[in-house]
Amino acid sequence: GPASCDARSGHGASDSGDGGYTLVPSNASVNVSAVAPSTRLELVLTAPGGSAFKGFVMHASNTGTFAVVNALDSQLVDACHGGNAVGHRSAASKSNVRAYFTAPAANGAVTVTAQAVESRMTVYEVPLTVTVVGAIEDDEGDVEGDDSDDDSSSSSSNLYEFSSALASDATLSWTVGPADATAYFDALRSGEVAFAIETTRSNAASVAVAFQSKESDGAMFPADAVLAWLDFDDAATGFVGSYALRSYDADAGVVGPENEKLDVHTVSVERRRVETDDEKTSLIARFVAKTNDVSAALGVADAFGESETSSSARVAYAIGSVPGKAYHDLGRGSVFVNLHVGGDGERFVSKSATLKRKRFQAHAAVALGAFFSMSLGTLVSGFLKKQLGQDWFRMHVAFQLIGSLLVVAALAIALREARGETSVAFEWGRADSDVAKRAHGAVGVALVVCVVAQVALGFFREAKGTLLRGREKQKRTKEDGHEERGGSIRDADVERETYERSYGQTVPPLRKAHVSLGWLLVLGGFANAIVGSVLFERLVYRDTVDVAVDGATKTRSAFWYVAWTLFGVVAALFCLRVFSSRKSFGAAP
Repeated sequence: GPASCDARSGHGASDSGDGGYTLVPSNASVNVSAVAPSTRLELVLTAPGGSAFKGFVMHASNTGTFAVVNALDSQLVDACHGGNAVGHRSAASKSNVRAYFTAPAANGAVTVTAQAVESRMTVYEVPLTVTVVGAIEDDEGDVEGDDSDDDSSSSSSNLYEFSSALASDATLSWTVGPADATAYFDALRSGEVAFAIETTRSNAASVAVAFQSKESDGAMFPADAVLAWLDFDDAATGFVGSYALRSYDADAGVVGPENEKLDVHTVSVERRRVETDDEKTSLIARFVAKTNDVSAALGVADAFGESETSSSARVAYAIGSVPGKAYHDLGRGSVFVNLHVGGDGERFVSKSATLKRKRFQAHAAVALGAFFSMSLGTLVSGFLKKQLGQDWFRMHVAFQLIGSLLVVAALAIALREARGETSVAFEWGRADSDVAKRAHGAVGVALVVCVVAQVALGFFREAKGTLLRGREKQKRTKEDGHEERGGSIRDADVERETYERSYGQTVPPLRKAHVSLGWLLVLGGFANAIVGSVLFERLVYRDTVDVAVDGATKTRSAFWYVAWTLFGVVAALFCLRVFSSRKSFGAAP
């Protein structure tokens, strides 16, 4: 990028004049000789026909404010007025570039200077004089209502004619043309509408607003959307584009950034300090579109007119932590907005989201039941054999079989989608299919395979006391000098010796595999339950609640379900031990 405010000093070039270059507002109707205070202009530096330039720098001697339009070819220049200038990002050839310039709030003339670099020795300079008129000054010469601190921290909603809360921390604001120019958009013609979507959600690096048709039932697609993102550490990454949403695939299903069905211009994205909280910032994206395009995207005749259809506009929002075209992991929602009068929106929960929530709730409940049953069966076999006597095996088999059936049922519920749902199981191309979701699905399938294998091993394992049976076993035990306790033979010791004689090891291979898989299922089930708790809030409740208010609560609730299941396992083991102790005490002479 540029190393200073003057491109000639770094290239050794002398004054070459303007070279036929032009610097004008993108909106030809703007009169730069009479601009309202704090008006934002989109300036275009254009090379003469057939020419191209490699670098540029644009500034106004630190008067007014500059911002980037297209982060792919432009960036703020730190070396010029502390970043209050725009310059090239690379030396790639270009025929024109754009930059935002917000005029000062005070009356007077401002000279915007743009330099275009064609080669090391050829630099052209184009000036543009912008005259601010109409500012009201008090007796002390201050501009009435001018407070730069307030301007940098206040919400953008009060700068638009209408606004509607999409969530507790997300607001959509808009002004319908014809309307005078403001600090954030040029004068609007009839048939144009200026939008701003603002969110104060923590860690927000991307924000999107989508205009959904009635056929979408509140789902992400089909819809026409405007996506914007801005990195916390690099303001030059700011970008705004219009996209056609066609599927859940982050790449193939989100087509843009130029969408002919929703053409946008005068776009910008910025991060500002929140007035009521110095540590909190808001992410704001602005754009201007045609009212007819918005109405067509919504599937209504006149979205902004005074009619019944104006109150049924379905507007969706999405917020993400990644500055780019990525999954909106910080929340999303769909709201009915009255585009004619604004006001509070009515949250809309789609049929698909409702069905998915019920199915995932059933999946979670059955999966936790399976985890409870199989954990209990494994722990009974490992720690309560002596206490339960001959009953331990019956309990072990019962708990394991019940748990196995529940595991298979949980997978079936996860795979079988109800009619009307839009999601597809194991569709790894979806934008929300991150590592956690894929891991949960893969581990779940692996656990089902292990369950089938463990049940098979339980049925086909080596027989208990393979070489000794009945009285022969008892005889062998007495001959070997084993003692009896309470009238029962110490079968465990006999079995251990029998296994050693038969297989050359303490535990036969199939029995050893059966036991190992049992413990693997317990540990794997617990790990997958933890991952499922995170996904439960993210994939279920973010479609149906205001995440800023209820999201953390739902996450904690999901973890508590797992904790209570573990507590239930421990309590059940304790009760079985107490029951066996009382039974033994009652059976004693």
